Order: sequence, then structure tokens, then C-alpha cells
Amino acid sequence: MNMQQDPASTIVFMPSRRRMLLRLAMLFLLVVVVVLAMVIFLPGSSVLSDWRLIYTVVLTIVFTVMVIIQGSALIYRLAHPAPSIIVRDDGIIDNGSLIYGGVGFIPWTEIGAIATSHIVTGSFYGIWRNRFLNIIPMNWQDYEYRLPWQLRLQRMMIRWSVVLSPRTSICIPQFMLPSDAKFVRLEISTAYYQWHPHGSILFD
Repeated sequence: MNMQQDPASTIVFMPSRRRMLLRLAMLFLLVVVVVLAMVIFLPGSSVLSDWRLIYTVVLTIVFTVMVIIQGSALIYRLAHPAPSIIVRDDGIIDNGSLIYGGVGFIPWTEIGAIATSHIVTGSFYGIWRNRFLNIIPMNWQDYEYRLPWQLRLQRMMIRWSVVLSPRTSICIPQFMLPSDAKFVRLEISTAYYQWHPHGSILFD
């Protein structure tokens, strides 16, 4: 695991470049497949007479925008290496949920649970394996309200580009972690209970 620990009660999780490059390659491959499908199946169709063509074009545009958002964030992150999660005795610094960055510092007192999730949107996205480490605030509405509007907008865009990650938690995609999300969660829980033996955060 690409994890670093220093004497100042801090654990640093660096994202895996291999995972990010693999995700970027998969995005590029998906774009190639969609473009080829459009070239092969759409010629000869009439936009005015075939509603399926309109539906396909709109869906393709939405998909392309999602890919561009996620791909651009990944390229930025590859060019500017930084930790995706920093765990301290007073809280967690999220620097990975937005791919290019995160929402910043979250004190332990505002965290209700830390869990993992696996989002499946049909068989295709089952292969895509959208797994997340979820940091769940105790009061999500209050926490979200205190976020700057720019961060809320960016969260919404990244959430849609990574296939509807859970809305009511801070979701760090597994491809932004050094290893499987459940192992990262275990490392965080171990450190948390060392610092706070009687802590109340749930780790599921």
C-alpha cells in the first residue's frame, strides 16, 4: 500500500498512478468504441424521422462530457501528484473525492461513519467497478450547506461523471486510492481507535 506515516500522528495515502492511468486508458477506449459505433450505425439515418437517432446523439453528447470531465481531472492529478487522503488525530483531509482535489479538512467530530460502497449500474458498469470510500458526515445537509457553491457544483459534476456516486457522503473513488477501498478503511479505523479509544465513528 502506498501509505506514509510520520511521527506527528499523520497517515498519508498517495493515489496509485497505475490505477489512474488504467482508468484514463479505459475512458479513452470507451470514447473510441462510442465514436466507432456512431460512424458504423448512424450513416443514412434521418434526424427528423428517427427519434432513436436523436436519443443516441444526446446520450453520446452527455457521455462525452462525462468522460471529458473525469479524464481532465485525472490528467491534472497525474501532472500534479498529491495525497488523496491525509488522516490526522483531529480529522481527515479529503484531497481525492473531486479527483483533482477534494473538500478539504473534515474533523472527526463531524464524521458519523466511514464505509465502502460498490455502485453497479447495469452489467457494463459492473465491469467498470465503481467502488468508493465513503466519508459520511453526521449531518449531511448542514455539512453540504457550509461548502462553497463552487465545491457543491464540482461535486455534482464529478458525481455524475463517475456514474452516480452516493450523494449523501464524500466519495473517494477507488482508483484514487493506493489499494482496495476496504483496506484503506481498515487502516483509517485502526489509526482512529489508536488516537480515540472510545470514539463513536462507525466503520462499515
